[in-house]
Amino acid sequence: MAGFGWAKPTPVNPLNLRGGRQAEAIVAFAGPVSNLVLAAAAALPLRYIFATRMDVPPVVFNTFVILVALNLLLMIFNLIPIPPLDGSKVLFALMDRRTEMQWRPVLEQYGFIILIAAVFLPILPGSQTVIGAVVDGVLDPVYQLLVGQERFLIR
Repeated sequence: MAGFGWAKPTPVNPLNLRGGRQAEAIVAFAGPVSNLVLAAAAALPLRYIFATRMDVPPVVFNTFVILVALNLLLMIFNLIPIPPLDGSKVLFALMDRRTEMQWRPVLEQYGFIILIAAVFLPILPGSQTVIGAVVDGVLDPVYQLLVGQERFLIR
């Protein structure tokens, strides 16, 4: 039985990469990009269904909607710049070396705690979490761009 968040991280030794920190960022960025490609691939049939008003069984329609939404959610979540997520590797590559050396040990030590707090603590107005606000602000517009519809329509 599988569930959300049960995937194991793929170990990458940055010393084996040519290009140093930038290469590590490219490897980290590959996961979210693959989620975007999968979301776009699932969005194409949905765009066609909406454009032609094709009648498809609800299970087919809902499967495409869930594939697009889930892959966008995973992409956005993994791009959050908090260790151990991929976005932290991209952030570290964008920092100058001195700033990275100062912040990386702290963020890697406390990143998981910060991430759990950002996911579960409703500290924003309307009792929203930080991660919830990020996902809400990015997921709907990207979904609309890919699918051509504003909302996640489930039949």
